[in-house]
Amino acid sequence: MPYYYLIIFLILMFCACCEIYGMNRRTSKIITFTAFFLVFSTAGFKYETGIDWRVYDAIFYLQWPIGKILDFGIVDFFSQFGFEPGYILLTSIIKECGGSIQTVFFIVALINIILLYKSLNYFSKYPIFCLLGYYCFVFFILDMSGIRQAIALNIVLYTMRFALERKWWKYFIGILIASTFHQTAIFLVIIYPLFYKQQLKTKYLLTAYICSLLIVLLKIKWLQSIALIALPILGFNSNLSEKMVNYIFSSDYDDPSLSIVKIAFVLSVIFYTYFYRERFLNDTLSKFCYLCLIIFAIINNLMFELSEVNTRLSAYLIIFIILAISNIISKSSIKKNKLIISVITLLYCYLYCSVYLLEKPSTIAYSPYQNYIIYKILDIRSTGEDRLDKFSSQ
Repeated sequence: MPYYYLIIFLILMFCACCEIYGMNRRTSKIITFTAFFLVFSTAGFKYETGIDWRVYDAIFYLQWPIGKILDFGIVDFFSQFGFEPGYILLTSIIKECGGSIQTVFFIVALINIILLYKSLNYFSKYPIFCLLGYYCFVFFILDMSGIRQAIALNIVLYTMRFALERKWWKYFIGILIASTFHQTAIFLVIIYPLFYKQQLKTKYLLTAYICSLLIVLLKIKWLQSIALIALPILGFNSNLSEKMVNYIFSSDYDDPSLSIVKIAFVLSVIFYTYFYRERFLNDTLSKFCYLCLIIFAIINNLMFELSEVNTRLSAYLIIFIILAISNIISKSSIKKNKLIISVITLLYCYLYCSVYLLEKPSTIAYSPYQNYIIYKILDIRSTGEDRLDKFSSQ
């Protein structure tokens, strides 16, 4: 369907505007269901669409059913084959039940949308607005391609409430479960102790953020310096040394995630909120989301040398930027300010994902969108293989 993603964007934008500027309870339920269902169905019924579908298809083809894994021994299986055990166990159960890779996409999308719905309703007054931000900044990269990190991200987001509620054991269990789907989630163990330390004032975090920003802008390669000291100690031929060389010394420092526009956007959200902190940070939930935003921004900056890891961790930062902006809008008493902030955010959302919305050649693997049910019922030939080959050759 031509410009499918643009149509979804416009519907979500309309729903978000209705949510921000008021609607009755019945209309709210209908619009909320519509918005979340559209995002779920797009990811759940995708057919040979996106960048990684062929990889996941191959993994599923080679995947053992859960019965065979149990016969072999779960511990022996994962010690021999590695990979994220949470995703492997999920797909092995689906394969045991006779499902296909399409079943995997559907179930992962269903889990993601349920967790996302609960999380956005918990953390924000405007869940549809946050969903629109998620759609623009995260959806195409993760839900339409990197589904393992998508499910890890949503587990982490759901788990963050336990840090706020000081239920440390639930928080750490949630992070461990998320890391079984994608290893980057393990970085999130630091959030709880930082939040728990009450004397850690915002101004200290802001100072740390400015320092981390200077490291990015000046491109101070502090990780390389540490690696050069560590490599002789670890031994140049060890597996850990090989990974350090691959991740640190082979990274691309011109990563788009380090763009001036993104830095300016994050900077403006952080300091605008801080300058008006009496209005925007007057409750525990708002303070928590703001604290997470700064911490993720610091981590994102400090990891700039690890371009691949940095890109993965950016997803967690983006979520809390969206939550911070929704908090600003919900607590802006002047309608003019609310309108200006909403328009600027929506414009930035559009510009950020316009390559997908306008079906630019660089997103040929995503466009045109293919719905599994429609393509099977109408017996339409998939162009997914051809488009992915063209994308890979670009």
